[in-house]
Amino acid sequence: MLAYMRKRAAPESAVTRATASGSSGRATAMAARGFTLVEMMMAVVIIGVIAALAAPNITGLYRRMSLAALSRQLNSAFVTTQGLATAKGQKHCILLSKVDQRWSIREDSNDDSVCDPTDKLLHVYPPEGGSMPGDIGLGPASGSTPAFPAPYSSIAHNSWCSLVAGSANTASVVFDIDGRIIDTNDAPQNGSVMVTDSKSGAIKAVVFVGATGNIRTFDMQE
Repeated sequence: MLAYMRKRAAPESAVTRATASGSSGRATAMAARGFTLVEMMMAVVIIGVIAALAAPNITGLYRRMSLAALSRQLNSAFVTTQGLATAKGQKHCILLSKVDQRWSIREDSNDDSVCDPTDKLLHVYPPEGGSMPGDIGLGPASGSTPAFPAPYSSIAHNSWCSLVAGSANTASVVFDIDGRIIDTNDAPQNGSVMVTDSKSGAIKAVVFVGATGNIRTFDMQE
């Protein structure tokens, strides 16, 4: 009886192995076949749809990052110039040009509390041959509609650069040897310099208090 059962089981085992072998062969064949043209086209369409949906968000993120980076560069220019003035015991200044979309750090060589192209040049941003990101730079000409938060709310914000020595296109920020921001009469002055993304209208402002030399950057929401 036991021998008979063994004989009966043998064919079933062979069938099972044959079936498994056949299934494995079909799977291998399907894997070797790869993707059909239709499947590839569907994948391309799906990727295209995802890219189209994500593109505006990516572009907006890039512009916000570029504006933030520019405001950090401007803030850094203020801090650097202030540090040079106190470290060297000599007035230093930042000369800003809205037309050229550029600023430079200079030593007030003749100690007249006026920053002009004749003063000794130390640093230029953007570097020669470079430029600020498109649509992002010094501005806007009309400044910011919202006021700065307290305790800076009394500082003028209706121009791209609210300084006594400022104009429609150029302005200078002078630091004395104590790190204060001063006007042409060596009196402390408060003010702000703004950078903007002209396409989105976003504005960031570097605000300073002359008497204390305090420098802050604010995100101005229109």
